[in-house]
Amino acid sequence: MANGLPTVEELREELGNPPVEDISDATLQRLIEKHKTLYGAASHAAEILARHYATKAEKAIGDYRVSYAESAAMWKELAKELKRKAAIFGAKPYAGGISKSAKRRDWLDEDRPKPDFWRGMWDYRD
Repeated sequence: MANGLPTVEELREELGNPPVEDISDATLQRLIEKHKTLYGAASHAAEILARHYATKAEKAIGDYRVSYAESAAMWKELAKELKRKAAIFGAKPYAGGISKSAKRRDWLDEDRPKPDFWRGMWDYRD
């Protein structure tokens, strides 16, 4: 991963190396720049491939049949799986109040709602 972003080759590998005729390297690069994560870009690419195959006509020559509906369904299912992975691996936890300066800045913020509970709130009860 260059610059923390996945490469087109990594994205193609995650997708199972679809043909360049079905989805171009330029499209994959655009998705990488948009989503910034491997699984986010792969999910979007799988959705594009599902639509690509869904619009193709079924072909039959004698006993030989080509069913693009099955391919479209497979890509759609892969897109769902990759979207779940993107949600899991793309989540970044946040914990507030770790730095003293951030706590001080939050406390001095006039627009910040006052807390419902605070240290010492029961110390001087009648």
